[in-house]
Amino acid sequence: MPPKKGVSEQHRDIQLSKKEFKKNQRSSTITDDQIDEAVKGYQCKPVEATQRPYHECTRLGVNDKEMVGSAKDSWQYWTNVLRNHKPRFPAEFDQICQLLTTKIHMGGKPTSSVLYQNARAKLVEIAKICQDCDNQFDPEKCAELHYPTCAELEALRIYGDTAEGFGTFPTPIADLLKKTDLVWSLQWGDQQQPTRGFWGDYVQSCMQPKRPAATDEGSLSKRARLSGPEVPNAEGLEERDLDSQNALTAIQSAKEEIISEMKKEMGEMKKETREMKKEALEEMRSSKKEVIEEITSLNNNVYGSIQNDKLKKHNENASSNEDDDSDDTSDIVLSLVGPTLGFTN
Repeated sequence: MPPKKGVSEQHRDIQLSKKEFKKNQRSSTITDDQIDEAVKGYQCKPVEATQRPYHECTRLGVNDKEMVGSAKDSWQYWTNVLRNHKPRFPAEFDQICQLLTTKIHMGGKPTSSVLYQNARAKLVEIAKICQDCDNQFDPEKCAELHYPTCAELEALRIYGDTAEGFGTFPTPIADLLKKTDLVWSLQWGDQQQPTRGFWGDYVQSCMQPKRPAATDEGSLSKRARLSGPEVPNAEGLEERDLDSQNALTAIQSAKEEIISEMKKEMGEMKKETREMKKEALEEMRSSKKEVIEEITSLNNNVYGSIQNDKLKKHNENASSNEDDDSDDTSDIVLSLVGPTLGFTN
């Protein structure tokens, strides 16, 4: 199905227009060298059979087929994508690059990616909470409110939509952003901070000073937490985000250290196992050699004894035959000369 040439009125404040897209490409501070360097930081994989169509001319005027159709590996694929669809938020570039290369199966349908499924689940949950609150902010009901980050949404936009190509939000995500009134999260600078309505109250709640944790089960023990794009000028949020980031970094570092130690121990165990196998094999060979030598020696002794017995018996038989022959000769002589001499047998 060919892509649509324009943006629907419903999504006009969500999707980039062709004019906005070209302006972003021209004015972006992200360079091609920066893109190349970032993509090379991830594992290179071969491009498998694609499950999405590549349009020759999208509504943004890009030839997707020419852009990625001939890519042989993931480096070439994502480099071409990011050069032709530069992120709108340079500060989030590294995170966007990581999400594209690790949370999306290149060539797969946009709606089948891990990134899409996670973002959609968050938006669906937000829509449910807003409905339960009748679109009125309730600190208790909204305590576990989390919405997709700026980087997640921008990565989804860049990978695009099956019908409309790269650079366009998947339609279900655009619908949910509209339904949850989260269009402000896609804006620039100060416009990214909602000032009224449900989200305005939500942000104001996040900006409130921290209160001591309540010990009473019936007391309010949870506060609204900001998990989406950073809200400018919100005191305490930057410090909290930094603490969270430091904690995540520490956890990741400890995890990597444990994995490294486990790999080292496994390597030593494998080495010890190989040495034990080698020693056991040498010992088995030595024992086998000794057994063969003993068997050979025993065979030689038995064979020698048998031969000696045979020789002895043969000699005895030969001696007995000589005695018998002598007696027979005497009888013959006596029978011949006896009568003459007057002897009788």
